[in-house]
Amino acid sequence: MEGNSASRYFVRSAGAADRDPETIVSSLIRHLNVTEAQAIRIIAQPVMLKKQLTEEQARRYVKVLGKIGLLAEMHPHSPETKQHPLSDSPKAAEKTDIRQQRAETRELVELFQQTFRQPIHQLPVTLTYKLGLISVMLISLVAPTIYFSLVLGSVYVTCSYAVYLLTLFDHKTPNFFLFIAYLIPIVIGIIFTLFLAKPFFTREEESPDLLLDRSRYKRFYRLIELLAERMGIPAPVAIYVNDEVNASVAPEKGLFSLVQGKLVLTVGLPLVAGLNSRQFLGIIAHEFGHFTQRNAMFASQVINNVNAWMWDCAFGEDNWDRRLKKWSEYSPVFVVEMGIFLCRNMILATRWLMKYMYLFNLRTTCWMSREMEYDADRYGSLVAGSCMTREISEAIRCLIVGRQQSEQLWRATWNDSRLPDSLPHLAAILSSQLTSEQRQHIAEEMDKQQTEVWDTHPANNDRIAMAEATNFEGIWQHDFPAAKLMPCFDLLCKTMTLRIYSQEGLKDVEKALAPSEQILQLEQKQKAVDKAVSQYLRGMYSPRIIKLRTSAADPMSLEDARTQYLQNLKKIEAQLELFWQTVEKCRSTRRAMGYLEAGFSIDNEDFGLKAGTLDAAQSHYQEWGREFKELQDRLSDSMDRLLSNRIAVAIDLMESGVQSKAIHLRQTLVQLRQANSIWFELPELIIVLDSLLREQGTEGSPDGLEIAINQYAQYGKEILLQFSHIAKGISVHLETQEQQSLLDFANGWDIDVENLEGLDPVSIYRLLDGCRRVLNFISYRTLGELAALCLSVEASHQLLDEAESDIRHRRNPVNPENPEKKENKDIQPADENAVA
Repeated sequence: MEGNSASRYFVRSAGAADRDPETIVSSLIRHLNVTEAQAIRIIAQPVMLKKQLTEEQARRYVKVLGKIGLLAEMHPHSPETKQHPLSDSPKAAEKTDIRQQRAETRELVELFQQTFRQPIHQLPVTLTYKLGLISVMLISLVAPTIYFSLVLGSVYVTCSYAVYLLTLFDHKTPNFFLFIAYLIPIVIGIIFTLFLAKPFFTREEESPDLLLDRSRYKRFYRLIELLAERMGIPAPVAIYVNDEVNASVAPEKGLFSLVQGKLVLTVGLPLVAGLNSRQFLGIIAHEFGHFTQRNAMFASQVINNVNAWMWDCAFGEDNWDRRLKKWSEYSPVFVVEMGIFLCRNMILATRWLMKYMYLFNLRTTCWMSREMEYDADRYGSLVAGSCMTREISEAIRCLIVGRQQSEQLWRATWNDSRLPDSLPHLAAILSSQLTSEQRQHIAEEMDKQQTEVWDTHPANNDRIAMAEATNFEGIWQHDFPAAKLMPCFDLLCKTMTLRIYSQEGLKDVEKALAPSEQILQLEQKQKAVDKAVSQYLRGMYSPRIIKLRTSAADPMSLEDARTQYLQNLKKIEAQLELFWQTVEKCRSTRRAMGYLEAGFSIDNEDFGLKAGTLDAAQSHYQEWGREFKELQDRLSDSMDRLLSNRIAVAIDLMESGVQSKAIHLRQTLVQLRQANSIWFELPELIIVLDSLLREQGTEGSPDGLEIAINQYAQYGKEILLQFSHIAKGISVHLETQEQQSLLDFANGWDIDVENLEGLDPVSIYRLLDGCRRVLNFISYRTLGELAALCLSVEASHQLLDEAESDIRHRRNPVNPENPEKKENKDIQPADENAVA
């Protein structure tokens, strides 16, 4: 028997991933041996799938489900967790929750029906507006007509020439070379025609958005259908959600769907999380307003499709374009090479023509697009009230800022193995926390905005003025949170959040999820560390291993230790400048050595060398290496010694609990000295490997390139083995992390340096870069937490001056690595192919 229930986990479904729901249902039926109804329920709502698993079993099961397209979460069992997997018998609490949701749905439907008792009639438009739409649509069709003529002309000329050749060959039998010369125009015509016709066969990409299950979100579907019915447009056949601060309505599958009345609504979850129902319905009414004018919407769809198609004709290069270029470069027959050359230039000329036709079309149709936005704004004002237009615009701008901040925040907290469990909620929270000065700035920027001729949407201030002029009171004046319109909104936000992490290539994130409040607290701790490093070192931080001692060199007071450091700041700054200049010379010279060892010729001046030979580069490298060690010793004797004294005296004055914590932090920094040589080697090796890997596959690369890459990769393996050995003996004691070895911490960043067999040079490169980031991050964060404790001691002795309490970061202009940039976990797309 393996442990008790407290150490056991259960796995619960969390929605569909980026795949077709029908495909996922089929996979679930096949792999889990469930019925179709059960499979649909597993996707639509949280269902316990397995229980009483060990942590490793639960992780494996989550990964297996992820491969078939189902998002899942693992949670530890609580003593009262006794629900059976796939049970159709919900608990009493769940029954109560379902009854409550049904009651809320009935109340909201009744409220909608009472509020929208009367149909929302179509608002009148001017004759100028109607004639303008027709004129713009006709003008937009000129460019496609020219393009079709080119395609037909190419087909006609190619076929005519082929017929002529057949007639010619009846009277004359050419030799081989003459036959090839006669055949080239046909090849050119076929290739040219195929390239012209290529946009006709472009497939529309599948939407990455999440489809809302109609049975699960019946309330939201019903409310949206009621609004669409009152506005006299077809109800959406499907509703999608994403993480954008936006909403849109579009035909399901192009113009044919528009004729059939099949529309889809896409809603950004941050809008639902951050707006009230009046603001949100005003936005939805605006989107529906586009479709109240069926003729205008048809014209708009024609124009948008034409513009998108023309853009593809003008700028849509793909693998066939690159393949044609490669054929022209490596063709063994001159005549064929000339034919491909002519064909490529004909295609380029056509694209040049289509580029300017596209720009002409865009310039012509932008007016119509802006007019349609003004028309749709009237419906938004009619539903929400003209007085709400500015408020809605400012709220959207604030949510955009909040979403940007939430993305920056989760990337930072991922360093501490923490992730927000709901990004839409976090965006809404950050939006609500914007200061009055920030909101004022947003309002001022909106007022400054001017409508330009290339804008498809009018400027906000123009839209606000036009909407307020309508003076509509507003049909819907209820301002409860928009999230109330959507049942199980929290779960939906969590599902969307997991999808985002999955798309970013993050793995095993379940244990890292934390509520937004905890994430914001963690952010404050990270900011406190940044501030402490800046204040304590007075802007002298740079990403290098600081050689701390465990005691002060001489007995001294806290004030004396602090004063000595401050008095030597100019000397330290000068030493750091020389140090980083020398580091940059070493790295540049090592890069030159890599090129030369691979067989490349280099310009010695580009690398600061006296000659472009390997011997000269090695001689320079030895010289700069000696200078580096000398400067490192100087810094150790000045900055590192003075910091050691200051920290040691402060630790002696701390209370026992805090003192123990500070000693552990200092011990980590002392242990990091073991990695000093690796810290110097890692960036150089990364630079060389990166440079050589980028040359792979390029024309004219020397034969020795692959040999040099493999040699440096093998050397990288040796460095990684050294890192593994050293990291086992370094203890990490961060406030935001559990105590662990540096090796375990690196594993938490998906940096596995213990299984190197069979890895290619690119994988070695990534591991080397990961080790570099781990060393810099642990050094910086540990020093920051220790500095914060020491500053508290100095503050209790009234030793902080005004400048020190509000110092700003300095940046050493010659430092090749930005000291303000904190290291982050490597976040890569799931299907990345790039080296760096």
